[in-house]
Amino acid sequence: MRLALREALALGDREVVAFVGAGGKTTALFRLARELHAGGALVVVTTTTKILVPPASPDLEVVVEPQPARLLAAVATALALGRIPVVARATTAKGKLEGVPPEWVADLAALPGVAHVLVEADGAALPFADKSFDVTLSSAVILHNKFPNARKMISEMVRVSRKYLVHNEDTDVTFTRYGYDLKKTYEKMGFKIVDSKQIPVAPDPTITQFTVAELPSGLKSVRPEDVPLQYHA
Repeated sequence: MRLALREALALGDREVVAFVGAGGKTTALFRLARELHAGGALVVVTTTTKILVPPASPDLEVVVEPQPARLLAAVATALALGRIPVVARATTAKGKLEGVPPEWVADLAALPGVAHVLVEADGAALPFADKSFDVTLSSAVILHNKFPNARKMISEMVRVSRKYLVHNEDTDVTFTRYGYDLKKTYEKMGFKIVDSKQIPVAPDPTITQFTVAELPSGLKSVRPEDVPLQYHA
């Protein structure tokens, strides 16, 4: 029996869920949206990046509006009609939906009755307020990003985390992997390394790194340019 995504994620009553990474985000996002909708929840789908316009479907309502108040009103109307609003502020010349600013996500979540906002998000601009989570996890994400964007992602994880950063990343160098060492990076930043080890169940544990770092007390944020991202030796 296939486990439903909503059960696997153990979602609470009111959650903002961000999908970040390479490959499969949009499919997972719409699968979860439809599972939640089928269970009677009011669900809003949006993006802070760009996504393809979804195929026409009776359960979806694409809402494109650059003005925040009008956008929220249109989303409320779609919800009242029993549909899943797919929200954007514009369409691009290539026909994609242009994402909303991260700060609009909280306004969508505050609409009456909305249980979940599902966001296809940019890891370098997470749609969450500062210090929203005790723990923030990346799994096989940072390793695929070039140096400037990888530093932005780490900066964002620090910004939204209160206590811990957890990373499950490969350390080898290929045409899609950049070989970072997050244990060394956080040691350079003065963070306490709670744990760092190879992942024994990986096909090749020698090119893996599971790292848990504890944020220094009182640290609010770190600018991307101040992240001393290290490479694995």
